[in-house]
Amino acid sequence: MALLLPAVQQAREAARRSSCKNNLKQLGLALHNYHDSHTALPPGWIQQRLNNSAWGWGAFILPFVDQAPLYNQLNLGTPLDLAETMSDGTLLPLLQTQIAGFRCPSDTAPELNSGHIPNNASDTPVPIATSNYPGIEDGDMWDTVAGEPFQGSFNRNVSLRFRDYTDGLSNTSVVGERNWRLQKGGTTLECNAAIIFGVDGDGSEIHERHGNAIGRFGINPDGSTTIGSTTTAECARGFSSNHTGGAHFLLGDGAVRFISENIENDPDPTDGNENFLFQNLLNRNDGNPIGNF
Repeated sequence: MALLLPAVQQAREAARRSSCKNNLKQLGLALHNYHDSHTALPPGWIQQRLNNSAWGWGAFILPFVDQAPLYNQLNLGTPLDLAETMSDGTLLPLLQTQIAGFRCPSDTAPELNSGHIPNNASDTPVPIATSNYPGIEDGDMWDTVAGEPFQGSFNRNVSLRFRDYTDGLSNTSVVGERNWRLQKGGTTLECNAAIIFGVDGDGSEIHERHGNAIGRFGINPDGSTTIGSTTTAECARGFSSNHTGGAHFLLGDGAVRFISENIENDPDPTDGNENFLFQNLLNRNDGNPIGNF
């Protein structure tokens, strides 16, 4: 039994890892089908009202992941934004419906995300369905300066086209992986995964914690940091997984790669130099070629 149990556990994890990879593959197909239908990718999120929780890219691709009935029932943006939909007692249960294709089976997150909780129209936090797959907002940091261009795939009120990926779709990752909790050096870090349907509007950095992510902290980071007035585990803003040694990433061409947590990453995110392999992989138009990864 002592010899058999580890082998069984490894086999089960291999199956879960394969399923997780397939989930990202299906999201890639959905994004390509969305682009074929709309001649652009979905926006990162649509901010209909200032500081309100907003519909995000995960909600917009629902018809392309075999969730057209749910998409039609939610009636996105006409006229309700995400915050108002969460305040509707009839529609809220739809937002709390777990969708298997947005969940990594290796993760331990609850079906309703009690870590990254958006606010409804009354500014009351209401947990909705969990996702393990945040979109990539920038290879380094979300915009802190008015007019500063983001270099990832998803941002506010912006729908990119494939022609905007001047570094090449096969050289750019568009979606990554984030788990619920990360064990690092005997410490438990709260990564809090993500949510399926959008982002919270309460705070400037919430979007890259709820539905998106940034590459500033690499993969499976082991610390916490303060941005603005909020201190959280770095993995809550970035990428992590329960798969040993790294995490899965969806590339723009639809391929899925497992990226090592030891990939070259920016050692000093404050120095303005983003020419590092991980940052280059997440940015669509930085002009920096990537090598092997």
